[in-house]
Amino acid sequence: MKTKSIAVALILSLGIFLFVSCAKKAQGPNPIHDANCVIGSEKLAVDGTYIGPFSMISEKSKMINVKSGKLCSSIRYSDKTVWDWDDKIKEIADLKKKEGTCIAIATVKEGASVIATTIRILPPFKIPAEQIIGNEELKKLMGGAYNQNKDLMIIDNRPGDVFVTGFIPGAINIPLPSIKDGTGLEKLPKNKETLMVFYCGGLHCKLSPLSAYLVGQKGYKNIRVYHEGYPDWKKKGNAGFSTAGFVAKNIENKMPMILIDIRDKAADGHIPGAIAFKAKDLAKFKSQFPRGEDMARAPFVIYGSDAADNKEAFGLAEEISKLGFKNVLVLNGGFADFSKSGQVVKNQLVASINYVHKDPPGFVSAKSFLEMIKDSIPVGVVLVDVREPGEIKDAPAMSLVGAVNIPLGDLPVKAASLDKSKKYYLICSSGTRAEMARGILAEKGLNAFYVAAPVDGDVSDGITVGEKLKITPEQIKNFRKNMLLKQS
Repeated sequence: MKTKSIAVALILSLGIFLFVSCAKKAQGPNPIHDANCVIGSEKLAVDGTYIGPFSMISEKSKMINVKSGKLCSSIRYSDKTVWDWDDKIKEIADLKKKEGTCIAIATVKEGASVIATTIRILPPFKIPAEQIIGNEELKKLMGGAYNQNKDLMIIDNRPGDVFVTGFIPGAINIPLPSIKDGTGLEKLPKNKETLMVFYCGGLHCKLSPLSAYLVGQKGYKNIRVYHEGYPDWKKKGNAGFSTAGFVAKNIENKMPMILIDIRDKAADGHIPGAIAFKAKDLAKFKSQFPRGEDMARAPFVIYGSDAADNKEAFGLAEEISKLGFKNVLVLNGGFADFSKSGQVVKNQLVASINYVHKDPPGFVSAKSFLEMIKDSIPVGVVLVDVREPGEIKDAPAMSLVGAVNIPLGDLPVKAASLDKSKKYYLICSSGTRAEMARGILAEKGLNAFYVAAPVDGDVSDGITVGEKLKITPEQIKNFRKNMLLKQS
């Protein structure tokens, strides 16, 4: 009898633990419909169904946790609950190893309790084919690479400090978090038939597909997603817009850039470090432009007097892009906007271009990263994947060889508990969130670096780092073996 009482107590304690692990419990008939997991499974998002990343399960107490941000629900299941597995997760033992897997739990009420009738493993999300738009189609809608279509709204869903470094002309910035919490919705047009194109950091980035889905849930009908995003925009030789704040910050941090002033009276007042010439003078200066890998990374910033000169500035930008340069920008608002920063100088125009590349603080290339980890993670190094758990479920990548997951949104709070004696290497699906994460940790006094490349893949296909480098499935096995040897 005593043994039975202990067993019951253990089961109850496990149940209590599961409930306590939910920081904030969801309420109401639709307690959790996590947007990251709902994409592609919209038909399941009905009353009584919980959709979100799997968090925890107790077979003894028959309870399962599902999360969405800070919300969490603990749901009881029974022997009658139907489990709908997929080809990789075929039983509870598999699910336990896949925290963050998107699941849908259909429930019924039995008295005061909510019981799961079906627990379904959800497939990775896919953007509806009819929503996808490519570079050429987007430019046709824009009326050219310099946006002239007033009936088109282009929305950049990347974080604000990434947006200012370069964006598609005419785009406005509405980061995903502000769409999720509703604060950014006021920027959307009142007419729900307005054509909107969402984009972010490329095929690995979920910010734009998720934003498009959430906006569609608000009743907007005419939505497209430029999934290849800003990296593709640059790769295809199109110039972007930049901002005065970005230029001023680069000057403050002594980051090199090629500033070109197209005004007739540039010497009377200009941006520090600028050279003055127009499109007709390009042949005279192009031999001074950087070569090699700097053709892809050296930032050109072209400006006129104000927004009225944008067309002329884009004309020069297009000519420079035709030479093979991939990071050509036009300063939106021109000199008039920058002059508000108070950094204007006179009669100090440079006579020639002498660009010397400098990596941003904490920058680590794909090649250097793979050379650093070799066949195991060095002692004192911690790899941190700052993607959302649902993304890691779809593409485990470096988590297969020891990376820990701390989503970018959780990092400001969790940084306080991190060991300052360690070196932290941040990774994500494009490099954008990793760079932001590096800034957060650096501000907290931690030794942090970011891998400036997309990191993707799974155990069957291997892990890609950047466009060309890869850890093969066989190398993953050896990597794990070496890690175990080091730990033993």
